[in-house]
Amino acid sequence: MENKLKKYATTDPLTSLYNRRFFDQKLKAEMLHAKRHQRPLSILLVDIDNFKERIVINRFFNNNNNKYIRDKRRR
Repeated sequence: MENKLKKYATTDPLTSLYNRRFFDQKLKAEMLHAKRHQRPLSILLVDIDNFKERIVINRFFNNNNNKYIRDKRRR
């Protein structure tokens, strides 16, 4: 039961990808680890092309935004 709750709290139900809560928790843990071991820490953020723009367009003009998100996840 606890594992199920943790999964629901840290993943997006539509894509099954980790969410912001997971990212924040993992980032904090990795920062502490890097500091403890006196190691550098690098972060790579990836922006999906026109993601926000497409979501707004899809939300107001058609209902394909869930399909768009799932398709982007599979790439």
